[in-house]
Amino acid sequence: MDALRATGVTTGWLLTSNGPDVFSWGIEGSRRHQFSTKCTWDFLRPSAPMVTWFKTVWFKHATPRHAFHFWTANLNRLPTKDRMIQWGVNVSEVCVLCNLSPEARHHIFLACPFSLQVWDRVLQRFEATPSILTTWLTLLQWMRTPTRSFSRTLKCLAAQAIIYLLWHERNNRIHTQVSLTVEALFRKIDQTVRDSLLARLRKRGCEKLLSQWFTHA
Repeated sequence: MDALRATGVTTGWLLTSNGPDVFSWGIEGSRRHQFSTKCTWDFLRPSAPMVTWFKTVWFKHATPRHAFHFWTANLNRLPTKDRMIQWGVNVSEVCVLCNLSPEARHHIFLACPFSLQVWDRVLQRFEATPSILTTWLTLLQWMRTPTRSFSRTLKCLAAQAIIYLLWHERNNRIHTQVSLTVEALFRKIDQTVRDSLLARLRKRGCEKLLSQWFTHA
C-alpha cells in the first residue's frame, strides 16, 4: 500500500492481508457476494411502467405477425407516406386506397373511405358502426372493452387482422398495382379471422369465439 502511495497511484480497493480474497458484484452502489442475473438484467434494461395498451397488442391468443404489425402501427412507426416525406423521400402523399387525401396512420386505417367500408362490413358482426372509431385511442378502447355478446379476444383478433390486411392491400397497390375490392378484402379478413378461431377452438377461453363471430354473419 505504501508503494502505491509513493508512486501516486490511486485505487478504489482497500488492500489488506487479513482474510482470504473475495469477489463481490456491485450495481448502483450495492454489493453482493453472489451474482444475480435478475439484478444485472434490470440494470441493463430498466423497466418502465406498463402501458394501458399492452394487453390490447400482446394478448394471450394473438396472431404473432398481426400483433407485431399492430404494435408497430400503435407506435406510429409504419412507413406511411407522411413520415416518408418527412424523411426526405420523394413520394406522392396521396393515399392509394382512396386517391383523395394525404396518407397518414389515422387516415389509412380509420378515415379513408375504402377502409371505412371495410370496417363497416366487419363491425356489423359486432353490432357496431365505424362512427365509434374516431381516433386511434377510441380503437384501442373498443378493442379492450368486452361486452356480453363479444369477448375482448375476438375484438382484438379481428381489429389486428383488419389493420394488418389494410396495410397489405396498401402495399400491394403500390408495389404490384394489384387491388382488391372492399368485398374481396372483407372476405379475406373473414377467412383470416375464421382460420385464427378454428386454430384456437380447443384453447381455454376460446371455445365460443367462433360462434360469436358468426352471430351476425
